[in-house]
Amino acid sequence: MKIKKIPWLVIGLIGSISVLFFIFWLVIAFNGQTQKLQSESRKNDSLAADYNRKTSQLSPNQILDVLKKENVNVTSSLNDVTSRINKAIDLTYNKTKDEKDYKKLSKTLPKLVGKSFSYNLIQLDKPVVNQSGKKSFPFGPTTDVVVTFGKYNYHTIEIPVYVAVNYQTSAVGSKSKIKGQDLYTLQYELKSRDLGFIDHERGNANAQK
Repeated sequence: MKIKKIPWLVIGLIGSISVLFFIFWLVIAFNGQTQKLQSESRKNDSLAADYNRKTSQLSPNQILDVLKKENVNVTSSLNDVTSRINKAIDLTYNKTKDEKDYKKLSKTLPKLVGKSFSYNLIQLDKPVVNQSGKKSFPFGPTTDVVVTFGKYNYHTIEIPVYVAVNYQTSAVGSKSKIKGQDLYTLQYELKSRDLGFIDHERGNANAQK
């Protein structure tokens, strides 16, 4: 009986040894790649730590030196972009009353607030056709416009811009007025004066008689 069991034991041992050799081969094959990834990870961690150390040691005077070197007047730049945004909102919401006014937006808005923000304002203000076949515009007279700024990044000379617009417009096929609210998120590059569009959110409309 023992002689009959030996072949099965041998086969089992051979199978176990084969599995061990396969695992050993996998370890050798991937060991080099793993070490490379670990090396890259340590390198990135070191660079990040060095960057954080350097930036955390900058004093307010050093930050001002950076701004002077870049020849950027933050206060003047923010006042300028606020004025241009307000003009663009006024033209889009308050001054666009017919298709002739709407077509003018494609020429006037890019000069004020750049291509990306202009494109989105124009797309959002596309005329719609009501039940009577008459075209109307989704935007109406503004009741409040607020331009605020996020945290200034002196490394990239950029700052987030948030534009909240409250307005009234007529409901389609009705004399009722609708309160609307739009929130635009932008990114302003102070040195190039480039204003980039990031996002738009529309608040819930409330109908009023």
